[in-house]
Amino acid sequence: MTHACSRATNGTLLFRTWAEARALWIRLTSGPRFRALVLMPDHVHIQLTDAAQLAPWAVALRGFARWRNGSRGESGPVWEYRSRPTPIRGRDHVERTTRYIHLNPCRRGLALDPLAWPFSTHRDAVGLALPVARRPVPDPERFHAWVSGDPSVATTGTLLPRTRSTAVPSWSLSQVAAAVSALTRTPESALRIRGPARGLLLCAATRLTEASETLIAEYAGVDRKTVRRAAARCDPRLAVVERVMGDERFALLRDGDLRRDPAWRSYRHHG
Repeated sequence: MTHACSRATNGTLLFRTWAEARALWIRLTSGPRFRALVLMPDHVHIQLTDAAQLAPWAVALRGFARWRNGSRGESGPVWEYRSRPTPIRGRDHVERTTRYIHLNPCRRGLALDPLAWPFSTHRDAVGLALPVARRPVPDPERFHAWVSGDPSVATTGTLLPRTRSTAVPSWSLSQVAAAVSALTRTPESALRIRGPARGLLLCAATRLTEASETLIAEYAGVDRKTVRRAAARCDPRLAVVERVMGDERFALLRDGDLRRDPAWRSYRHHG
């Protein structure tokens, strides 16, 4: 395996909104084969399966640079440099590198728990992402306890959301939207665009809330017939939504400039 890191041009951010982060995520997860990945505001870390994946990694980085410049109406370099790839040898080194990558947001003060950062493969590793970008680990409980057992999180580790064994309470539409947004890495406004995330939102809203068909339709920007069709489907993803409902680590990916968030204060003056 190989550990690679690429940084944004000095004084700039790779993404200033969750929509930009999602665009970068899609390009990186559909290109090279990898074991762990995290997007940070000004750099990315990836654990590639082998050195041959450096070529598709570079292609994905260039593709994002072109997209972001076009989207922002800018020109010039997006990436300052790619550090020299580091070979990863032995199982212990592989595991330590994965943990390091997943803890990046916590150690930089961007998240209180590795599960709270949407653009890392930690959620995927424990089976709490839709769809998963990497194969879940055999023992998610142990893995999460080990990764989260860090001074930047909690020395005793934190727990995964529990599967509910009893009837769940009625949730609000905003709570359902938060869970779906977090699990699918879909920004707030994009939840209303036709696609898998919107379908899951409609299904979850009809099953987990007491909201009327009309209210759900207005919330999602669809007609009642579309809500009715979603309610009739048996969506296996609903079990994952139910599991994270109400967990603050799975928050709505709000629209707007992330530099306004207090957790991003060290990036506030970056372009």
